[in-house]
Amino acid sequence: MPGILLKGDLHLAGFVMGQSVDLASGTRLAIIREKKLKACLRHTSVAWDVCVLDMDEDGKIERAALNSLSGAKEVMPPVPYEKGSVRVSVDLQLGEGDDFKRVLTFTGATPDTLTVSYREFANDLARPAFTETLSVPLTKAYPQKVAVKNHVLELEALDGMGLRYTLIK
Repeated sequence: MPGILLKGDLHLAGFVMGQSVDLASGTRLAIIREKKLKACLRHTSVAWDVCVLDMDEDGKIERAALNSLSGAKEVMPPVPYEKGSVRVSVDLQLGEGDDFKRVLTFTGATPDTLTVSYREFANDLARPAFTETLSVPLTKAYPQKVAVKNHVLELEALDGMGLRYTLIK
């Protein structure tokens, strides 16, 4: 999927409830929006999405936010990046509005079945009636394509390191 590669270290002091967040040079983030670039990733140390922004489209990240709904804070100094592609490995955000998100989360697999959790969020709160576990049949060969909730994923590998895939549609 389209993404960016940070070309410098990004330090966000006191970013999450006083906790700092660091993204090292070489970190890859998935592009959420091309115009006035916005790219995000799930940061494991704070369990939040960290989103970075290039509002003036000069090839440097100058703002960062916790998620698509929070206010952005200035990044000093701005951090350069280059566009490329990334692999999303755990959560796949299937689109969002100002207050609505749909997320697929890989939860496990057997040799012939992939299991994912589908959840909908309104105002960053899970909607209980819109959470379900889905099982998708698999073939033995990779790469292979699967369709989940009107989206097509190309599964590249499934092994002890997790699931690697590309969002096709």
